[in-house]
Amino acid sequence: MLPLVVMAIVVVVWGLGPPTTKLVTAPPLIGTFVRFGISSPLLIVVLAARRRVLSRKVFIATALPGLSFGINLIFVFATLQEATVSVLSTVVAMQPALLLVLAG
Repeated sequence: MLPLVVMAIVVVVWGLGPPTTKLVTAPPLIGTFVRFGISSPLLIVVLAARRRVLSRKVFIATALPGLSFGINLIFVFATLQEATVSVLSTVVAMQPALLLVLAG
């Protein structure tokens, strides 16, 4: 039962993300910086609690995808300042299909 409750919480929090982000009035770059500024230390705490270390190999392998996600997040925040949440949600949902089309 606990996994279902946890998944329900994840779905609700994920769904509240775009409308809540719409309330942010900071510039997109600042919003992204704050978001990563909060999440990065939390991830380090989780690693420490699990007695794990982020290896150089893993860091190098995840640096480019992480940077790409950060740039994507800047555009998400910028879009939320100019468009509605429903438009943004539709575009985000279309990203996998658009990627397949662009990849050929």
